[in-house]
Amino acid sequence: MSDPEITRDFEQMDLPVPLLRGIYALGLEKPSRPQQLGIVPGVKGQDLLLQSQSGTGKTVTFSTISLSRAGKYQSRVLILNPNRDLANQTYDVLKSLSKYMINSSKEPLINIHLSVGGYNDMKSDSEKLKCNPHIVIGTIGRIEHQMKNGNLDCSNIELVIIDEADEMLKSREDGKSFKDNIKFIYKNFIKESAQTILISATYNRDYI
Repeated sequence: MSDPEITRDFEQMDLPVPLLRGIYALGLEKPSRPQQLGIVPGVKGQDLLLQSQSGTGKTVTFSTISLSRAGKYQSRVLILNPNRDLANQTYDVLKSLSKYMINSSKEPLINIHLSVGGYNDMKSDSEKLKCNPHIVIGTIGRIEHQMKNGNLDCSNIELVIIDEADEMLKSREDGKSFKDNIKFIYKNFIKESAQTILISATYNRDYI
């Protein structure tokens, strides 16, 4: 097995210039270890398992991959989260990173949509999903519901990111797990050629 590709500078990653501006605007000068290892192969379309401790920049890593693929390759991206709080945090990072990815009228070039249960109105959520946003971030229950009801067109999804994969895929003592939901989504809605990126602080091969 060849050694993983390491890129130690954001400017060597062939990212869109407006995205680079967003990265620097967050105060990031040099990529962290997950960013050095993950961004370039992720943008190239490789399946990845990004395993690193909390606070090491994993969210910026997969958010940068998502925005680069959506901006340069017109890929559609689906990001699955285990809860609303994490989905909201991911949405905020994506919006911050993409603040300079705008047209001459200062309108966003990348349509990012947050699809979660609870306070997110179902009708409005459905209408926005039917507009085929470039990036959809959501909780597993809401996303599965929208897929089953035909509101989320999955034929154009080319990248699926599963955040907190250690929590999403493991079986718990109370019998509750998102593992079956994820298997159902992949079997019925996600094309085989789609890229997958798993994000995790810990990982066990028994999860999948």
